[in-house]
Amino acid sequence: MKFKSVLLLGAPGTGKTTVGHILDKINRLKHYSNGEELRKQASQQRLDPEIAKYMNEGQPIPATLLIPEVNKIIGNYIQNGLYDPDHDILLLDGIPRNEEQLIEIKKYFDIYKVFIFFVKDDTLALHRIKSKRSEKRLDDADEQIIKKRKDVVYKELDSILSHFEKKQIVNIDSENNTLDQMVTLVKMNI
Repeated sequence: MKFKSVLLLGAPGTGKTTVGHILDKINRLKHYSNGEELRKQASQQRLDPEIAKYMNEGQPIPATLLIPEVNKIIGNYIQNGLYDPDHDILLLDGIPRNEEQLIEIKKYFDIYKVFIFFVKDDTLALHRIKSKRSEKRLDDADEQIIKKRKDVVYKELDSILSHFEKKQIVNIDSENNTLDQMVTLVKMNI
């Protein structure tokens, strides 16, 4: 059985995780934030040090390391009653970050919609990230790492999107839409 899923993709600071958290409160939607889950694993010293190395450098994690970790976390969601694969839709946030990850993910996840969050003004995204620095995120502490993460997202986006039909892709301008408007756009298109 493949997990019914949608992707929430975009550079850091575009609002995808914030929207995911709001949608997680809606019945039958389960938000999975790859970055948050991996940071949680790291804080509990349960994360493969090799994965942590890639994260701290702002680099995509090889699929052979990442996807088993994602599947383990989703398995814990199921075991703890947080996600019902027979009825719920997973909102995959921040994953995949490249085509290699996508190919591996598609073995386990039935992805039927992709939401691309974007801002044209990088200073706005950077401001949003800086406002969250209180979370003590190593990958958000250094502006060069933030820029590298953003560059990776945009460099890889076309190759990821080439696996989907145009009708499966929804662009969300988080610079010119309010949070409520972005949430509504996602809900209308799920």
